[in-house]
Amino acid sequence: MFLAARFLPQEWTSTGTSEIFGTKINHYMWSRAMFLAARFLPQEWSSTETSKIFGTKINHCMWSREGYNMERAKKKRSLAEKINVMRASVMGANDGILSIAGIVIGVAGATSNSNTIFLAGIAGMLAGTVSMAMGEYVSVNTQRDSERRAIEKESAALDDHYQDEFDFIQHKYMQTGIPAKLAEKATHEMLQKDGLYTAVRERYGFNPREQTSAYAAAFASMIAFPTGSILPLVSITFFPPAIKVVATVAAVIVALIITGYTAAALGNANRGRAVLRNVISGLLTMIVTYVIGSLFAR
Repeated sequence: MFLAARFLPQEWTSTGTSEIFGTKINHYMWSRAMFLAARFLPQEWSSTETSKIFGTKINHCMWSREGYNMERAKKKRSLAEKINVMRASVMGANDGILSIAGIVIGVAGATSNSNTIFLAGIAGMLAGTVSMAMGEYVSVNTQRDSERRAIEKESAALDDHYQDEFDFIQHKYMQTGIPAKLAEKATHEMLQKDGLYTAVRERYGFNPREQTSAYAAAFASMIAFPTGSILPLVSITFFPPAIKVVATVAAVIVALIITGYTAAALGNANRGRAVLRNVISGLLTMIVTYVIGSLFAR
């Protein structure tokens, strides 16, 4: 039933019918009914109970549990996807601020011509936007390829060397302080319930059910990088010549404080340390590029 709710085409017309369990079923009504049942039927139905649906006995547990698990897994995937996009957005904005600030401050050290500085910043922004988007796309796909290979390897190991995998997981549980008998029982139950998921999680440390989108991460970076680069570009272009370098540095520091704090909050890391690290790296970047630019000043 849960497979029907998940995979039956929604575009089936209301006039089409198919024979399922010996009963003619209207395509549209079937697909919609499966979706609603998977989502709303009570979880507490026991595996021994059955009901007649479309004239066919359906096991309550298989119907409601699988539908519930499907919805829960979908929500977890959505959360992982949102975190991935937020991470790419914050880091893209941070790179945009830092990269373009370094470029325009460095060029400002060499010349006071506003057009030259602006063109250098625009060129850097365009190059950085493409580079960040492609970098995220390649990075996420590389990670997914590695995870896919790990899943395939673990699946083969469970088929060919089940006892070795069993012993590995049991030993890992015992290292956390669980008694040997209890660890053995827990390992047996976990492998019986979902062997591949458990084995991959314990041996490789990632959740095989969570999938991140390379396209979403690339798009987030493609938007975030130029958004972050606007601040130093506008500051160096429109502030009066006498203060534009200092004003740009100040504006960039404020922006780096915000992105550093946000990145730390997303990663549940130390906020103060992350902000300090971000600001120091930004200051060093701008100082180095300004000094190098000044060497070529005429």
